[in-house]
Amino acid sequence: MTEVAVDKHFRRFLIVKDGRPIAEGVQFQDERAATREEPGKGRRTSLWDCVDDIRDNIQYCTSFIHWVDDGDMQSEGHLIDGRFQRFVVQRDVDETGVSGTGQVVEGVQFEDGRVAFRWCANPERSTGSFDSIERMIKIHGHDGKTRVVWVD
Repeated sequence: MTEVAVDKHFRRFLIVKDGRPIAEGVQFQDERAATREEPGKGRRTSLWDCVDDIRDNIQYCTSFIHWVDDGDMQSEGHLIDGRFQRFVVQRDVDETGVSGTGQVVEGVQFEDGRVAFRWCANPERSTGSFDSIERMIKIHGHDGKTRVVWVD
C-alpha cells in the first residue's frame, strides 16, 4: 500500500447522543466536515463549513463529538468498529490542467458505501458526494490516471 501523508485535521468522528452514535463524519484538512446519519435518520449526507457548525446545529445540540482517530477504536468507550474509512485520490497525470498531480482529493467512505470528498486544489476547493467510490472514480478517474489510496 502507498504511504499517505495525513494532515492532523483529516480525521474521523462520531456524533454521539445518549451513549450511541447517531452520525459518522470526517473533518477535512481545511477543517470543513461531512457527516452521514444513521439509517433511522434517513441516511442524509451533510456538508459543513466546520465542526463547530455541527455543534451549533439544533439537531445535534445535546450530542457530543467523539474523535475516532484520537485513540484505539476498539478500546472501551469507543462505539464503532472502523466501518467508515478515509481515502485520498492520487492523480498521476492531469489531463485537464485543473487539479494538478499528486494527492488531489481527500475523502471518506461511510459504512453504507456513500462517499464524501474535498478537492485539495487551491483556491478552487470544493466538496461533493457520490453514492459509491466506483461512481466517483468513473467520473473523476481520467481512465486510470487517478487512483484511490486508502488511509484506514
